[in-house]
Amino acid sequence: MVTFVRRFEPLADDALDGLAQRAAVAMVSTNFAKSTGKLLTFEAATMAGNKAMKIIATGLVGDGRVHQTSFMIMAIHNGNPVGVQFSCDVDMYDKVLPEVNALVQTLKWRD
Repeated sequence: MVTFVRRFEPLADDALDGLAQRAAVAMVSTNFAKSTGKLLTFEAATMAGNKAMKIIATGLVGDGRVHQTSFMIMAIHNGNPVGVQFSCDVDMYDKVLPEVNALVQTLKWRD
């Protein structure tokens, strides 16, 4: 399930790496409980034909009884950073990941 699609404040086209690094730190430190967040993936990707960064992290959420994995991909298109993120129970992640990847591959920019 996609939990949000959000447009960020405009940034320079070369700002993707810094934006992704800040997003990865925020994802690991604020999305998960009791310092349980762990960064699994931080790598180059593509989104709608643009250079992108993919971030995957895992950890406990809420009261610490639910283990969740979060996936985020972000790109900059015409100076506008765009990100897509979803989170799910860690046991469901491998089952839904192909659908999320297919969704990301179908994204197209409206200029």
